[in-house]
Amino acid sequence: MLRTAQENYALDNAFALIDGHPQAPTPVHIENKPETHIENKPVFENKPVFENKPTIIVSTGAAPAPAPVPDTRPQLIFDSWNMVSRAMDDWQYGFRISNNGEAAIDVRVKRLQISPQTFASSDALPQIPAYENAFIPVFLEAYKSAPDSPEKWSLLNAMKKAYEARDKRVTSEDYVIPIIAKYRDLEDNEYESTAELHYVPARQELTFGATRQRKANEPPNAKEEFRHEKPVLDFLDRHRIPNQAVIFLVDDVSTCVGLSGADTAAALNRLFAKKRVYRSPIDARWDFGYWLADF
Repeated sequence: MLRTAQENYALDNAFALIDGHPQAPTPVHIENKPETHIENKPVFENKPVFENKPTIIVSTGAAPAPAPVPDTRPQLIFDSWNMVSRAMDDWQYGFRISNNGEAAIDVRVKRLQISPQTFASSDALPQIPAYENAFIPVFLEAYKSAPDSPEKWSLLNAMKKAYEARDKRVTSEDYVIPIIAKYRDLEDNEYESTAELHYVPARQELTFGATRQRKANEPPNAKEEFRHEKPVLDFLDRHRIPNQAVIFLVDDVSTCVGLSGADTAAALNRLFAKKRVYRSPIDARWDFGYWLADF
């Protein structure tokens, strides 16, 4: 095996003696400097780009496109019973209604039955614009012949009188009547918004319950029928007396559950067919008195 001169030199010195002792080998320095060549020659490109694309506007003379129509149906919500004053001695009471959807057309509140002999009406509104609110005056029909009478707007007093004339067994219950608004959308589909109007005896004020909406003229389904039957059963159960048949008229039940007399009578008739309530003929409106079957 051949060795280089540097390797021979290193071996010869590895065992050199100083005063008879081996000496540490002399270090060998080998330079390893790789050549590095960096060129820094910046390249400048000066190529301006000119674009000359003129915009051509052609006028057709057509009117600007209208704002897009909201894509949700009208949704009317009963907010409050309120007053609007037009002068010191000229005011109106009625319903404040909000629209949470597209424009509602031909808005009408159905005739209100406050008691068997007392009714209230309202004027129709041509429309309630999208996402706006409106005021609908409500007046007692008994004062049609006296349009300037302030009692014309006394729906609160009429509800109070009906509450006081009701069966004394249910004085703890609010006096409740259903309020229904009918209206159409821009495609002529008809809708109903329904809410319960409560006379609260403790505060002597009128308040609304939650508003529900459905398409008008749709036949009631099982869910709708259950929604009517449940509050009727709950009412009868609240006034249960053990081992005693507690009989109520349809009108007494309806003014506690917020259903119309017709809807209450229909719910009680279905419950009778299901043997959940009993009934007896009686000389009163709707012909029957009802009580719980499991008293």
